Amino acid sequence: MDRVNGKRLIAYTACVFLGMWLMASIHAAMGGLQTSMIDAYSLSDSGKGVPSGTLTLFSVIAYFAVLLLIGRVHKAVMLLAGAVIAAIGLLPIHFDLPYSLFLAVLAAVGAGVGITDALASSSVNDLYTGPAGARVMCALHATYGLAGFVMPFLVRAMTGAGVSWRSVFMTLGFGELFASAAILAVTRGHARELEGSAEVRPVSASDVKRYFGNRRLVGFSVVMFMVGLYLNGVLVWTPRYMELGLESGLSAFVLPAVYLGLTTSRLLMAFVRVPMMKYMRATQPLGGVCLAVAVLSGSPVVSLVMIFLGVFAIGPVIPFTLNLAGREDEKKRFMITIVAMLIMMAGQTVYAPIYGKAESVFGARNALLLTAGVQLLTGVAAALVPGERKK
Repeated sequence: MDRVNGKRLIAYTACVFLGMWLMASIHAAMGGLQTSMIDAYSLSDSGKGVPSGTLTLFSVIAYFAVLLLIGRVHKAVMLLAGAVIAAIGLLPIHFDLPYSLFLAVLAAVGAGVGITDALASSSVNDLYTGPAGARVMCALHATYGLAGFVMPFLVRAMTGAGVSWRSVFMTLGFGELFASAAILAVTRGHARELEGSAEVRPVSASDVKRYFGNRRLVGFSVVMFMVGLYLNGVLVWTPRYMELGLESGLSAFVLPAVYLGLTTSRLLMAFVRVPMMKYMRATQPLGGVCLAVAVLSGSPVVSLVMIFLGVFAIGPVIPFTLNLAGREDEKKRFMITIVAMLIMMAGQTVYAPIYGKAESVFGARNALLLTAGVQLLTGVAAALVPGERKK
């Protein structure tokens, strides 16, 4: 980090945060407009999860691509490519596309945001290390939560003013174009300087073997996968739970509540030092209990409050996990971060069609209990992560 010009580092970090903001906005739009997409294409059963599943599937593929390109392509260049690809996918959604073409452009969006996601967390983990790294990581992921909090209100305001759900996505496409221009302006001719201090040689088979031979990293990977299952449940499906399961007018507030929980807890943890492993083990099952109470209460108000509290409890888990995992091999922080995030996205991908089927079988209300059960099991996974090795 010493070789990076201070102003350029700040500007580049701002670009990374902008990418995270737009990524969260896209994810929030997918959740807030889920019913519009399902109705537009008359989707049923597990097919209801195909649009969001397609986006996350291609995010996973993008993670693999980034992993293979480490040491071959500068990270700043890949970050620029992610913004451009996302824009290319978002802009055509404005048109009344056939379903197959709609899925194709969603695949491009997923690839673009997947590249951004991989580069955002891993770049921060690379450029900012130690306790400061944990705080910046929490701030980065708090940005994700803040954008997700704001976006549902913007979506409702736009659609209420007569803007179609397709045009909402197109607007986000213009945002990605702006991000592309900003990244290009900051990194042009200086991409190498922004690599940070971590090792960036190409990933080898021995690197992957070493990763999965580390019991602690495997434990963190299981936690990340299960957190991915939980996040798909609360980020994508809670509006339908509130609207169709409880028939409540509070459905407009559930996604903001989810993202507010993520934002406030991550911001708090950016400034308050806590034992990260102990925090994870204590709060993971608490998130599942809160979600179960939300569903079993049958009350829209209680549900809204308990969903918020559950997400607030587990909000810092991803940045904490990434920081702890990166400490296992400081020279491989970049690769470790990408693999961990890839595994989390795989969980989100797998869960989308499963939840869609569960909703058809058990109803929009009871299906959310499946997510509560998953989060309770995540607490078990966190408890089984081996203790830190003495170095």
